[in-house]
Amino acid sequence: MSSREMADLTEIRHDNVKRSIETLRDKGIIQSPQIEDYAISNGLGITTYAKEYFVCKRDSYIIVA
Repeated sequence: MSSREMADLTEIRHDNVKRSIETLRDKGIIQSPQIEDYAISNGLGITTYAKEYFVCKRDSYIIVA
């Protein structure tokens, strides 16, 4: 499950979900997630990139809880 999917599911901002993932990873509670960049287009021809985490099923339960 991706961090963006978790944010949509829980109605929490994506940056807060990513911060929770980083905190849990640093404490050794979850495994280090796979990180990918995704593009965000603003409609004016400007594209920026942000990070998205992908975690396993077990870790996604812990993060959402």
